[in-house]
Amino acid sequence: MMTYRLLLVLIPVLLASWGAAAFVTPFLPFPFFRVFDRCLLVLAMLAVFFFQRKVRKKSFSELGLDGKGRITKDLSGGVAFSLISFLVITLVSLLSGFSVLAYHPPHLRKIFNYFLASILTAFFEEFFFRGCLFQTLRDDFSPSWSIVISSAVYSLVHFARPFFTGSHDLSLFYTEFFGLFLFGVLLSYARLRTGSLFLAMGLHGGFVLFLKMDGILVNRLIWNPAWIFGEERLIGGIVTWSIFLVAVPWIKGFTRNHGGEGVKSKP
Repeated sequence: MMTYRLLLVLIPVLLASWGAAAFVTPFLPFPFFRVFDRCLLVLAMLAVFFFQRKVRKKSFSELGLDGKGRITKDLSGGVAFSLISFLVITLVSLLSGFSVLAYHPPHLRKIFNYFLASILTAFFEEFFFRGCLFQTLRDDFSPSWSIVISSAVYSLVHFARPFFTGSHDLSLFYTEFFGLFLFGVLLSYARLRTGSLFLAMGLHGGFVLFLKMDGILVNRLIWNPAWIFGEERLIGGIVTWSIFLVAVPWIKGFTRNHGGEGVKSKP
């Protein structure tokens, strides 16, 4: 199974990242998890290049980097949907009394960091999870199982954060785990419908950017129930989950003429 071969490549990467982070963290002004995260990112990308070329022996365009002439439309469409989603979340929280308008002018450098972080996160995570992992799973499983498995792995990787950061209140992360899984399903569905990564990148980057900017416009009240709007990342609340569900028919309509695997071609 090709998935098993990918696992054999990634296990040494995980161990090497852990060892490298443990070695250099004492010399850096950053926590272990952040250093480990960066080491893992670099080594995982190198592993993907090796795996795709030497093991699967296929081109990188097969991982979803061929936009089929729709790169700009897919990216902008994903970002636009994310912006509308962010505005809906903010409006609902204001109307329900769980937040109040409070403009906090950010430093220009912080805005730049938000944009940079959203771009890098969208590209690298989509390239790995919806590119390499999802496509490798498609060699061995059906589209549905490939979506479920890749989304579960995506959620587990993010869910591991409290173990590295030393947090013991894991109950706060259960709703985020489910929210991340739903987000992974949404992004995998976008990948399947388009046959490329760019709509998923637009959605992912847009959500990261606008959720990071949430604190610029509003103050969320202390008594805000976490299960409604989630914690800091807003991924663990039913309002955000509802938007993910609405996004499914939107993606179906938006990708009607894409010709991806999940789009039935006309006779």
